[in-house]
Amino acid sequence: MAEINTQLSPATIELLEREAQRRGKTLAGFASELVERELRDRTKPKKQGGKIRPFRRP
Repeated sequence: MAEINTQLSPATIELLEREAQRRGKTLAGFASELVERELRDRTKPKKQGGKIRPFRRP
């Protein structure tokens, strides 16, 4: 837990503690869940947007 406290501001720690308590989790468990979710969202493959056009030679 000390690692979390040294990297974040006291206001952020308080906010995380309140949210973790509201969800019935520990601060460390809640923080790890947030990090895992962020990593999953950032590394998830994205859909290709737009219409696929056939290749045409000029």
